[in-house]
Amino acid sequence: GLLNYEVVITDLKKLMPFVQKNVSLNIKPNSEAEQRVTCKELEWGNEEHFAGIKQTRFDIILGSELIYIEESFDDLVRTLLRYSDMNTRIIITYKIRLVELVERFFKKFEEVFSREAIPTEVITRFHPNPKQYLAVAKLKPEAAQRFKALADS
Repeated sequence: GLLNYEVVITDLKKLMPFVQKNVSLNIKPNSEAEQRVTCKELEWGNEEHFAGIKQTRFDIILGSELIYIEESFDDLVRTLLRYSDMNTRIIITYKIRLVELVERFFKKFEEVFSREAIPTEVITRFHPNPKQYLAVAKLKPEAAQRFKALADS
């Protein structure tokens, strides 16, 4: 919002009061920036929540701490597909709690998205936590048509 972009911040219902408080602490009330920031409940894969978000595609999707419940991986990938096109860049920051869990997530994720892991030495220039990882991804051209129909259904 502060850089003249439309911003949609999402989280689970139980966390929305914290999200809204964070926004109110960082953006002046009744400002132009406040008008460009929207907070929405989003449970991955939830069609009712999809309907509540007017944007159908985003230029950039930022995700933090998304890789922790394996049962949610299908819905997470489906949600990312829902809001992506060939120009979308997805940036995910994550911690490795269980190596196998992260590997299983990225195996599923990479069926549809190409991923570039950012080297730790680059990350630590900006973020001192060496246990924080960063990946940048985009929709694979060969997967776009096949999986977009599934995501939009």
